[in-house]
Amino acid sequence: MVFVLSGHSASAAMDYLNKKGPRAIAEQELQRLEKEVEWAYIHEPLPSLCAMFSEPLAANLWKMVYKATKCCVERRLAEYVVYQNCVKGVAPGRSQLVQEALRTIPAEAPPTVCEKLRFELNGRARSVRKWLASFRKRWGARIGKLAVHEQIPSDQVAAKAG
Repeated sequence: MVFVLSGHSASAAMDYLNKKGPRAIAEQELQRLEKEVEWAYIHEPLPSLCAMFSEPLAANLWKMVYKATKCCVERRLAEYVVYQNCVKGVAPGRSQLVQEALRTIPAEAPPTVCEKLRFELNGRARSVRKWLASFRKRWGARIGKLAVHEQIPSDQVAAKAG
């Protein structure tokens, strides 16, 4: 499921299997596991793949699809945070993280799963803070300030902001 929801990313499926975000494993082992995921997808009959994302979903399947979708959203959000921190040099705020999470909900996910995620992310401030805290814990992120570096030229600042 994660393989499909993440745009056919085998590394996203590996992250989901680990359930704690990126992990450090040997490159050969990673390649072997990624190939297994891709072959499992290729050999899966099309009707069973369609049934995974068709409404109405059975309760146990709904939970699996929800967790897989949430993992994909969190993975994309983690990539966004790294990009903002390392490339742009800024630390995104809570509202920016929520907007990005809402934007990255996979279109392939069933409507009821999307509604549940939108409900969680558009909830009260306390529930959103809790959701973001659990995201940070799972993906090893922390709230903090970026280190101040020497002053950079204004044209470079404008390029990063754009």
